[in-house]
Amino acid sequence: MPASYPAEFRRRAIALVRSGWSVTKTAHDLDVTSTTIYNWVRQDRIDRGEIPGLSTKVNRSGFPGGFRTEFSQAALA
Repeated sequence: MPASYPAEFRRRAIALVRSGWSVTKTAHDLDVTSTTIYNWVRQDRIDRGEIPGLSTKVNRSGFPGGFRTEFSQAALA
């Protein structure tokens, strides 16, 4: 199972990259893989609307507007 990092830790790592640190340096200094940092930065860019993709809010619920819950309930009926 992948390691889980606190939200504040992720925010600080993203802030370092956005301030000009390279992903490689940030990953090395924080003892995290470069892929992890790239994923966090990519998701941050999606959440800010800089690139297309599913926002964190949509990812957590599965679908926007509670569709997943409605679909699950309909399937169980």
